[in-house]
Amino acid sequence: MKLNKHFWLLGVLIFLIVLGAGLRLYNYWDFPIGGETNDETAWTLLGASLLQTGRPVSWSYFDAYTDAEKITWGYTTFRLVKPALDHPPLFSLIPGGMVTLVGQEWKQLSSIKLIRAPMVFLGTINVILFAWWLWKMPISQTQKIISLSLFATVPAWVFLNRLVVSENLLITWMLLLAITLQLPSKNRWQVFLIVLLHALLPLTKIIGLAIGFASVLVLLSQKDWRSLWKPAILGLICGVLLWMLYAANYDFGLWWQVQFAQTQRGTGLANLYNSFLWRPMLINRIFYDPWTWLGHIAVAIWIVQTSKKSLRKWQLWWGAIWLAIWGFLLISVGENVTHGWYQITFYPIFAIALGALANWVWQNKSWWGLALIALLVTLPMRTGLFYLLDTQLFEWQALLQRIWMVGVGGIVLMGILDLKKHTLFAVIGLSMLVLIVTGHILTVTQIDQWQYLRDDNSYKQHLIPPY
Repeated sequence: MKLNKHFWLLGVLIFLIVLGAGLRLYNYWDFPIGGETNDETAWTLLGASLLQTGRPVSWSYFDAYTDAEKITWGYTTFRLVKPALDHPPLFSLIPGGMVTLVGQEWKQLSSIKLIRAPMVFLGTINVILFAWWLWKMPISQTQKIISLSLFATVPAWVFLNRLVVSENLLITWMLLLAITLQLPSKNRWQVFLIVLLHALLPLTKIIGLAIGFASVLVLLSQKDWRSLWKPAILGLICGVLLWMLYAANYDFGLWWQVQFAQTQRGTGLANLYNSFLWRPMLINRIFYDPWTWLGHIAVAIWIVQTSKKSLRKWQLWWGAIWLAIWGFLLISVGENVTHGWYQITFYPIFAIALGALANWVWQNKSWWGLALIALLVTLPMRTGLFYLLDTQLFEWQALLQRIWMVGVGGIVLMGILDLKKHTLFAVIGLSMLVLIVTGHILTVTQIDQWQYLRDDNSYKQHLIPPY
């Protein structure tokens, strides 16, 4: 019987992996809109120029650069600088390598279809790694399924996995680190991987340094992991030194000026309000994401919950990383920035915490908890209905919302009556999960927000044949 349960769980996880891969692949060049964020162009230029000329070139707005030229692609003007030292070079080699592989000259606007293709693959790898970590964790099957369901299908997370931004690679290193920490303490590969992965964090983006320091602190505090904190700090130091040596190879003084300039952005409470609590968006003009603030609330609750020792260390590790990312963004991102890709590294933590809280509701058969979940998920679910129903939205929306709220009221009534109908609770809970995942699928596959820019030249110029 136990073996059958394992096969059943494995089958569900594999299905969710395939579903997550399919959603990331589905029309990945259409949405997010090409040109919505020029960071995709910046990373591609940086990697392609490095591989083809040995000198980093990209666009940047920092005044510290004196060797600069303006170039116009379509209706967008970029200020190309050299040597471009805004960011570490590691991630740029992915889109830059793709451009170089097909023989395209670096000083040319690349097709979104081309440079996002490896991101779809990387996003699928991250879903697999997350499933692998969940599979090895001593948590319930319910939590594993809910966490992976969300990580694989939440629309904003799917869309952001398609973007050519370095945060997607940071997720890979974070998940590989988590899997490495699951290895037996005497595994000869564990120490090597700890050093390597901590070194790769700052070489991917500077926020990786904050993630690495958070990891080191928790490794130092936990008896089971204490032997790994020194390899971890060694890896971080090596990563920073390699980045500095890379900068010194071109112009260390310029690198320092640019890094200092990036700390001069205005920050404060408006950042907290815009980016985390009220306006969490996919990217500037499109797609609000309620799962973001639901995720922050879930993590805040999850990390203060009392758990057994084998799980408490993971609460501390993921929780410290959550706080480190949040703190870094709050002191480094401008006041009015709402770009969703800055929050990509939160997403596995959100999925874990949301799964843990949903599992608590499930294990305790809490009708009140189920009602609260039903009420909150109407926010992200509404998007899927909006694009599925199209012109019939207002006629059907009113009816469906009323039916849904009657259902929530029914669940509350069951809580008041303190019903012990476990089978009924299981049926309603499972139906809700199916509805949520279905809503996510509809949102990803039916969404047509991007169509309002179909005739926009900034969109057209990124769909360059034959890619």
